[in-house]
Amino acid sequence: MVEIFSDPYFWLILALIFNIGHMFFHVAFFHGYDIKYSTIYDGIVGYLGALCVIILVYIDRGTVQLNRILAISIGSVLFLIGIIIHLKAQLDFNKYIKEMTLVNKGIYRYIKHPMYLGGSISFIGISIGGRSYLGLATVWFWVLLIALCGYLEEVKLRKDLPEGKYNEYAKKTWI
Repeated sequence: MVEIFSDPYFWLILALIFNIGHMFFHVAFFHGYDIKYSTIYDGIVGYLGALCVIILVYIDRGTVQLNRILAISIGSVLFLIGIIIHLKAQLDFNKYIKEMTLVNKGIYRYIKHPMYLGGSISFIGISIGGRSYLGLATVWFWVLLIALCGYLEEVKLRKDLPEGKYNEYAKKTWI
């Protein structure tokens, strides 16, 4: 039984399951399900997916032939940049969401999906730092799922906001 927990493919499958579940919570939210329950469970499932990726990278570490110090340095910088972007986005979202339906202040003035971007950069940094092929594969799968969530979010905002308001915002921002 202990061997299964040291098998990187176990953690890969678990990470994929949680990350797909995370995407389904986003899809459910964009189709009008109760936000209170969606965000609670979405957060739990998202963090479990992130934990599985981290464990996967740890177990699969060293499979990419890259200088260890270089990989850890690049990975650490990317991880910290991603965390800073995500944290700034979370703080700005919580600060400005009360006064408007479209958050377009703070970091949202420049980036449409800063939480998604920050999370993606952090996961890429973790995978590079761990020099893990399976970690990188999982991260790119996660990035594709997050891109789909971002697309669904934009479709909903274009529909829910007054005519052209989101399109105007999208022209001024990146990602």
